[in-house]
Amino acid sequence: MCCAGGVIAAVSTGGTNPKESPRAMASSASPTNAAASPRSEVIPSPSRSPSPSAASPSPSRSPSPVSHAARTSAAAPAYKAISARQWQLIAKDPDSHAGEHIVVFGVVRQFDSSTGTDSFRADVSGEEQYDAYDYDTNTILTADEATLSDVVEGDEFRANVVVVGSYSYETTLGSTLTVPLLMVDSIRVI
Repeated sequence: MCCAGGVIAAVSTGGTNPKESPRAMASSASPTNAAASPRSEVIPSPSRSPSPSAASPSPSRSPSPVSHAARTSAAAPAYKAISARQWQLIAKDPDSHAGEHIVVFGVVRQFDSSTGTDSFRADVSGEEQYDAYDYDTNTILTADEATLSDVVEGDEFRANVVVVGSYSYETTLGSTLTVPLLMVDSIRVI
C-alpha cells in the first residue's frame, strides 16, 4: 500500500479536471462549489457555518430552547468514530462515502514541496495503531495552510475529516495510484 514516489500530477478524479490539485478538488466538493486556485485560496470547511450572531433571531423575539439546539447541532457536525474495517470499506470505494464526517488516525509519509503546504500523503486507519507501520491505506489529506501549519512528515495524527472521494495521481516512477481524498477540518499530532 505504500507509494514509491511523490505526488507529481493528478491524473483522474472521477470526472474532474485531471490537473486539479487535491485542495482544489476538495473545494469543488464543498457545498459552496467555489472555484479555487490550487495553492492560494482558503477553502471554507463544510463544517463551518455563519457566526452565531448571524444566525440569531431578531432582538424582539427570545430564542426557544429547541431553536438553539437546532442551531448548535447544525454548526458542528458529528464526526463518526470508525473501526479499521469500516475505514477499509470507505477506502475501497471512497466515492460512495463522499460527504461523510469521520475520525481517522495516521502517519504523515510525505509533506514536502511536491505535495505543497495544503496537502500531504499519509497512511491512514480508522483506529489508532500501536506502531506507525501498521497504518496501511495510502491517502491524500488536504486543508488550508493554517490548519496544517504544525504538521510535518513523520507525525502521527488524529483528524476530523470529510470524505471527498477518490483521487488519482502519478508517482515519480510513472505509475498511477488512486487513493482516498480527505478534507481535514481539524488535526492533532499525537
